[in-house]
Amino acid sequence: MSKKPTISVIIPAQNEQDSIAKIIMHIKATARTKSVIQIIVAVNGEDYTAKRARKSGAIVVRVGSSRALALNGGQKLATADVVYFLHADSQPPIAWDQHIIRAYRAGYHAGTFRLRFDSSNLLLRFSAWFTRFNWNCIRFGDQSLYVGQKEFLKAGKFDENMTTMEDREIINRIRAISKFKILPQYIVTSARKYRRYGYWRLQIIYLIVNILYYLRLPQTKIIATYQKLLGN
Repeated sequence: MSKKPTISVIIPAQNEQDSIAKIIMHIKATARTKSVIQIIVAVNGEDYTAKRARKSGAIVVRVGSSRALALNGGQKLATADVVYFLHADSQPPIAWDQHIIRAYRAGYHAGTFRLRFDSSNLLLRFSAWFTRFNWNCIRFGDQSLYVGQKEFLKAGKFDENMTTMEDREIINRIRAISKFKILPQYIVTSARKYRRYGYWRLQIIYLIVNILYYLRLPQTKIIATYQKLLGN
């Protein structure tokens, strides 16, 4: 592959007005190539997220209420060879674009980074340690996801009927058509939700949600259970 692949970064964002500028600046500051041609922020809501994203140099698209809609909406504007889906509260490693390009050119047209939390909590450190293994059952959206445009379209995009676990579900389809790599570098994600709801409590809730997903319960049932357990 002689041509260096280009990258479009896609960030779904809701109520991220306090962090969106920071993540956009981080993406730019840690990139080491000229392959990053777009940063697209898919916004749902009427807060200042869109305004601050535009001011920081991102392309902004307004989308529906689910994350799957946001991710697909951002991809529709992407013109690069590779799309890189990234949560607004996760920071990829230095030279993240080089790592993705190197893996892509080696034939791994999809993959994620290992995960770390911005917390020294032992439970989170233990949980994140397992992300080095190439097991679908421990893939988290916070690890981000890069995938070639051709593979993404062939896989069928994110399932817009899903309101949770959409990032886990699409990986199964992507892996059926592409080699998948766990990059050895670490992406750092916020533990803010764990701090809010409690480390053990939220971890148990996520475990229950995973079990319900693998039992193929309806999405409405999974979301209702999740919200109830959170106390929302």
